[in-house]
Amino acid sequence: MLYNVFFPLVYGQENHPPRLREVLPIGTSDWLSPCAKFEDAPNRDEIEISFVLYRDLLKAKEWKQAFTYWEKVHAAAPAADGRRATVYIDGIRLYRQFYKLSQDSLEKEQYVDRIFELYDEMGNCYPSLENIPARKAFDLSHKYPHRATKAEIFQLCKNVLDGEPSRVPAYIMLPATELLIRLYQDGLLAKEEARIYVSKLVKILPIGLEQSVGAYQRQQWSHSAENIRMKLLVLEQEQGFYDCSYFLDKYYEPILDNTSLDCDRLFEAYSVFRKVGCLDLEQKKMLFGKLKSFCCAMGLNFTDWYR
Repeated sequence: MLYNVFFPLVYGQENHPPRLREVLPIGTSDWLSPCAKFEDAPNRDEIEISFVLYRDLLKAKEWKQAFTYWEKVHAAAPAADGRRATVYIDGIRLYRQFYKLSQDSLEKEQYVDRIFELYDEMGNCYPSLENIPARKAFDLSHKYPHRATKAEIFQLCKNVLDGEPSRVPAYIMLPATELLIRLYQDGLLAKEEARIYVSKLVKILPIGLEQSVGAYQRQQWSHSAENIRMKLLVLEQEQGFYDCSYFLDKYYEPILDNTSLDCDRLFEAYSVFRKVGCLDLEQKKMLFGKLKSFCCAMGLNFTDWYR
């Protein structure tokens, strides 16, 4: 259940989602939606004419007239030709417009209800097109923040992150990260669960980068990866969130390889381990030796650190 709790979230341009995908992806050309199509309508000609009419009216931004014809098409053939989710996407567009235009608070909530119902219908009729929980989470964060709590939005994000990694869209990654951090810091998300989803976020990023197609997708994933990694650094300051194995894997293991050494990385490791401990005496000596050899850090005093 969604509660009327105001939750404003503002994210960068890179987290604006692309338009809803309308046509089935490549490789599904023989697949047809199981939902009612033009060919199933007893008055097929009338429904197809209504489809053309409402789409023309949409282009002219004649919303109410378009809606009259759209309703007929949605009732008889919501899956259109069985290969595209046009009717659902257009319905969502219409109800969004009505929401913006309405001054009646009750009416506005009814429009939002219909938008989410159409998302569900589209997900049932075209499951390979869109990650519906991701779309819902984004809309609740940006368009209708009064409709859900932080925890409820993050539950939708969890549904996305628990699914197939290759289907996670870039636009939900940063909102999920910010929600996770906020909920954990507010004591509303247990450390064990938070760590599980941090791990999932980190694992999904390279998959998204690798599978991105075109400059827009690559830029979207690149921006998300950079921002997420920066934001997750705050959890390293949360006492007990990570154990020593995390810090050793991230900051100590890489500097054992001379080919990957640079002074910024060495000083970063030194700064981290000064705060978190974790290194034994031999490991401290190794890091000190690297700093002396590669970074001419002869003037630094490591005496206290050796104790």
